[in-house]
Amino acid sequence: MTMTSLYEFAKQVNVLVVFFLIYGLTVSMISSAIVSFIRWCGKKWKVYKENRKAASKSND
Repeated sequence: MTMTSLYEFAKQVNVLVVFFLIYGLTVSMISSAIVSFIRWCGKKWKVYKENRKAASKSND
């Protein structure tokens, strides 16, 4: 292998590494946002259920 072909190979590897880093960070951020939203919905649902249960007990 000459130095030129080694340089071209290194450039291709560099592009792949940068692509997978950006791709990994993007997937991580999106999945983190989805999980945070699901947890937020769960907390709101729990508070809603507790309020509804307390209201039904006070009506009895």
